Amino acid sequence: MRVLAGLALGLAVFLSAPAPPAWAEMVNYRWVTAGEGEPSDYLAVIDDDKDSPSYGAILGKVEIDSAGHIPYALAFTDDGTKIWVTLFRSDRIFIFDVASDPMDPQLAQVIDNVLELTGFSGPYAPSPYDLIPGEMIVKFASGGDGAGGVGEFTNDGELLAAVVGTEPGLASCCPLLKGSESQDSAQAER
Repeated sequence: MRVLAGLALGLAVFLSAPAPPAWAEMVNYRWVTAGEGEPSDYLAVIDDDKDSPSYGAILGKVEIDSAGHIPYALAFTDDGTKIWVTLFRSDRIFIFDVASDPMDPQLAQVIDNVLELTGFSGPYAPSPYDLIPGEMIVKFASGGDGAGGVGEFTNDGELLAAVVGTEPGLASCCPLLKGSESQDSAQAER
């Protein structure tokens, strides 16, 4: 039996932090919200090599199909191959592939149906699930009953489980400690 665990009262509790990819000191990623007259928001690729003549310059960008979203969080998967992005006032999660070419990331997937898929809205704070390699945890601000929750996903964006908190706004995935109920029939077990 495997139970979603590792988050309590909305605070991440990890056994160890994932090691950064080898190229992490050479490149930096930032979310840029489109300004007036710009067609879309984008993930900017910034030269972070202090010895480079283009240090601090935007080397490239990966545009999405909408504009005006303020980023909530960007997080690497535990293996450093993808970046997950969540945005304020958006029920979408953007997943970028950075493994193929860190200087030229690609939009790998957009999870558009977050509310339908998980029963929650307002995704924020994606984090690698260090207890189980290859998985991400995403907190959600609210659900149909007002309570927040947590979703467990593969690094590629496949939903594995979703757990709702019993207190309004509580984003907890500790069903044994808080009496939370699973959104799926497996009660967050696999």
